[in-house]
Amino acid sequence: MKTWIKNLSLVTSGLVLGIGISFSGDISAATSKLLGGKVGKVMTVTLDNKNIGEAPVIGGTSYVPVRTAANSLGLEVTVEGNEIKLSSPEDVLSNEEMAAIAKQQQEEAEKAAAVENKKNEEKKKVEEAIETAKRKITNADNSIANSSTLLEHAKAGKAAGAVGMDSIIKAYEEDIVSAKSFKEQQEKELANLESQLAALK
Repeated sequence: MKTWIKNLSLVTSGLVLGIGISFSGDISAATSKLLGGKVGKVMTVTLDNKNIGEAPVIGGTSYVPVRTAANSLGLEVTVEGNEIKLSSPEDVLSNEEMAAIAKQQQEEAEKAAAVENKKNEEKKKVEEAIETAKRKITNADNSIANSSTLLEHAKAGKAAGAVGMDSIIKAYEEDIVSAKSFKEQQEKELANLESQLAALK
């Protein structure tokens, strides 16, 4: 915001023409020497490639309009008697203040990025756990279906007079009960994980 500093010499090098302000009092001795001076030529003055006015050359010295140049450089212009005062606006920050603000913004950005990264890592873990729970539920369903089919065959064999089918039937029934219990646990875990994922979004 203080790009005007490097150009301050432009304003302070005898800027006297094009002020656009009337002020009382006698003209200073230094300025009075310009009266009646011959304008050698008029030069165009630019700031960052933008035309901000013209500078007449008198006695080998160019003179830039004070108010135009000062305002272009972000300076405030006031006139008190024979004195033209240039001052920086109150809202212009010093280099130290700007550096402090930039540092604070950088720290806040890094903290925000760290929080976001941690959140994304947690989301990834939960999403992976959800996929694992879904696979376990699918496996439990397959196990229940297979055991149920084998149970029906075992019961049919017993009905047909096959010997020793009671223990086989019992084993299949236990497998079905165990698979159903496991599936119920995984469904509860899945519901909990999905709630966690929703909270992270």
